[in-house]
Amino acid sequence: MKNGIRKRLKIYLIVLIVDNIMEIECLIDVLDNSETSEALKEFILALINSVRDWPDSLNTIEEFNLQVESFILNKVTKKNIEEKISKIDLLKNAWYVESLTQLIEVFDLFEKQFTLPKEKEQEYSFSNIIFALGKEINCY
Repeated sequence: MKNGIRKRLKIYLIVLIVDNIMEIECLIDVLDNSETSEALKEFILALINSVRDWPDSLNTIEEFNLQVESFILNKVTKKNIEEKISKIDLLKNAWYVESLTQLIEVFDLFEKQFTLPKEKEQEYSFSNIIFALGKEINCY
């Protein structure tokens, strides 16, 4: 990532991380900022939509991650989400499917925008994505 973009990300996203907790309201503030890049807005909007589509009301990305992990009964990775979606009864759990589908988009958008360290399984987890975002903006 170019230094100029990295500096802008740091300026606009530093508010996202407070004691390693990424607040949804801070994401909304960054999304509403006219100086935030369109690519970052697209990523943040997909992330916010994923959280808001989840059936329970949540305030932080960490709460969302824990709830998704509990629901899919596995680490939150794109592959595990896709496997869970294939087994969900849409009539009973449409909101979960909507949220998880948006979360897959978050994985896709983030992979396009950032270089992430691969895990041993050669797949990113949602925790890695959030951590990489924090590292990219030097917040952790």
